[in-house]
Amino acid sequence: MKYDINRETSYGDSVVKMGERVSWLFQDGSAATGVLGSFTKTTKTFDIFTIDENLIGKHRTILRGCSVMNELIELYLYAEVLANSYPDFVTDLETVHII
Repeated sequence: MKYDINRETSYGDSVVKMGERVSWLFQDGSAATGVLGSFTKTTKTFDIFTIDENLIGKHRTILRGCSVMNELIELYLYAEVLANSYPDFVTDLETVHII
């Protein structure tokens, strides 16, 4: 799932003010990048994806960086991971070939 900060919020300018070193973290301080997805600063978008079933639920994450004036800038993002299960068909599927 893509989440565009510019499109979904009015905080896109805050990301622009952040320097090159931007961290996406869980609330406990561990890295969310690679575990819950990735963040691209140039497009200001999150790609949220995971195959870890232990992450099902709502997570508070923090996008953290410093401005050129050494100001700490933090944006909070709640990401909810839903279970992705296969469909449960009531009847058996039939394959039909049309020539």
